[in-house]
Amino acid sequence: MARIGGEEFAWLMPEATQGGAYAAAERARRAIGLTRFDAAGPMTISVGVCSNEQAQTPEELVAFADRALYWSKSSGRNTTSIYTPATVRKLSGATRVLMPSHR
Repeated sequence: MARIGGEEFAWLMPEATQGGAYAAAERARRAIGLTRFDAAGPMTISVGVCSNEQAQTPEELVAFADRALYWSKSSGRNTTSIYTPATVRKLSGATRVLMPSHR
């Protein structure tokens, strides 16, 4: 796990399948939501998941996970989204994010 900017973190799971990564992210999201932090109070997280099945390069992996995170945030927050080309097609208007091959 590493901080990649601001309040964003990357959690690399090289041995996990896309479904396994999603399940791990959901467990973390639920655990954080149930924890009361003395200084900050209740917290939630939004998560974006992408696997090597969708991305061809490390740069695409990061970019696509970020797009899934954006989808989670724009869909009400405190949720986990998996990047797929179908997810990108669902986005519209101000929240639309295109894959490089669709520009």
